[in-house]
Amino acid sequence: MTVGASGSASEFPGGTMTGVQGGATGEGGSGTDWRAYSAAFPDGAGAVISPSAHPGVYAAGNTTANLNNSDVYYSTNFPGQTPPAAQTALFAQQTGAVANGAPGFAWRLWEMTKTDTSVTWRVDGVLIATIPASLFPATFGSDFALGQMDITATSSADVNARNLLFGLFDNVSVDVVPEPGTLSVLAVGGLGMLRRRRH
Repeated sequence: MTVGASGSASEFPGGTMTGVQGGATGEGGSGTDWRAYSAAFPDGAGAVISPSAHPGVYAAGNTTANLNNSDVYYSTNFPGQTPPAAQTALFAQQTGAVANGAPGFAWRLWEMTKTDTSVTWRVDGVLIATIPASLFPATFGSDFALGQMDITATSSADVNARNLLFGLFDNVSVDVVPEPGTLSVLAVGGLGMLRRRRH
């Protein structure tokens, strides 16, 4: 999810983007499963905001290991979920659970709040990151963007892979919070039913 988008460019993680973005892998196991970006790219073009270069941004800690789903902060707050019964009834090969610390197979409430001094990102009320204004892009837009991608979409020979690699957005709201300096709160319920990667 991106806040501060200009509305004139695609908001692609680590690529073309114009705001501040939070994202997570649905199933875990990537090494960098929880990520925050800024279009300012303070750590180089396309780079995730570095926890060691910017201590305090990530609630889990200040090392690269703190971005992995296996970090105790995430594994405690987001225990691994199994696919819903209706999904396994249609696709019996959909077995197992996503890793602890990964948000897949469950409805999640995503919230990003922008003030003059920071953007905070929470999932199910759990603080994930606080991006200070010093890391904001030079121009901060007034739009927001929702998106998803799966870089492992071709990793399975399963003919139903395209039916099982998906996420849902629902109950989207944009609210102006009546506090001085606060511009908006964005909330998204959804993003959960991503297929477990087969190894």
